[in-house]
Amino acid sequence: MRCQLRRLPCVLLLLAGCAPQAQRRSFGAMPLPSPAPVRLNPDGVPGLNGFSTAVKVGSTIYVSGQVALDSADRIVGVGDLARQTEQALDNLEKVIRSANGLPADFVKLTVYVVGYRPADYAPLKAAIARRMPEGEGPALTLVGVQSLPLPDLLVAIDGTASLHSELPDRERDRRRGR
Repeated sequence: MRCQLRRLPCVLLLLAGCAPQAQRRSFGAMPLPSPAPVRLNPDGVPGLNGFSTAVKVGSTIYVSGQVALDSADRIVGVGDLARQTEQALDNLEKVIRSANGLPADFVKLTVYVVGYRPADYAPLKAAIARRMPEGEGPALTLVGVQSLPLPDLLVAIDGTASLHSELPDRERDRRRGR
């Protein structure tokens, strides 16, 4: 019995070493506050009243759906999906540049197409690819929809961008010919 009692501290010590460690907390360290959202409504980009064109949180920009409206709120390219896609992308680019970003900073795009058909994919992909560095396109989702807010609109594009810095990367900009 006495021999077993002598081994008990060793067994307990071994078991204690195998037990999961409690999460260590650093006293005095405060969590960093999240940056306040900044609403962006750049001039020349149409938007819906009461909604932001984009919201910037830290280095991430969330851009609302852009459509084929020009700065005077006129539909560009009625009946022409390719032309409307170009105008929506022009608006998207104006928004990202207003936040000191580049189109290449987009990490996710969602394209909503009225009455989407597989044949629509090629012109959509080509228009987006022209604005991105080769092989560096964003994640892309295509969604067929029944309609958009105005009857003659065929496409809307929203996106999420991750800025590489607060200043635009001029070298990347030059390589794209912008």
